Amino acid sequence: MVPSPVETQEGSAMAHDLTYDRDTHIDLVFPALRVRGPEELWAHLATALAPRLGCPAHDMRLQMEGRAEAPAAACMGDGLAALHIESGALTHPLAVLAVLTEPLEVGAPDGAGVDMVYLLLSPPEPQGLALRRIARVTRALKMPHLAARLRSETSPVAALALVSRMTDTLAEAA
Repeated sequence: MVPSPVETQEGSAMAHDLTYDRDTHIDLVFPALRVRGPEELWAHLATALAPRLGCPAHDMRLQMEGRAEAPAAACMGDGLAALHIESGALTHPLAVLAVLTEPLEVGAPDGAGVDMVYLLLSPPEPQGLALRRIARVTRALKMPHLAARLRSETSPVAALALVSRMTDTLAEAA
């Protein structure tokens, strides 16, 4: 059985600060997600996200697959991949973290399989803003203690609590 994601209480329109790149909020967390390959991952995420975004799951999946044509390019090392999809149909960012039960072999430069995927969906933003957000979040997700706890967590509520504490800590340090 695939665990359901947990969504933050604030809702993404309120939780994201659109004015600067220190936004590290994660809206949805899928812990212990069991998929057999990238195609199944994109299908699962598209199905879960499409209703929240008001678009057909098929369209969302095509956008994700289009961004992930070269999965190795999305790899950040240490089992983490990050993707960004920009769409004029969005009014606010939606950040998603999927933690997989088994790593996917995608030809990462470091040779490691990917078992954590950070996906940022956003409206058109100033040049580089999304990249700075992704860099900040992925640096935090690569912290060994946080990564290990997220990888071992099976409860959606507990996983969301972990990333919420991470974003609070990063906001205080900004």
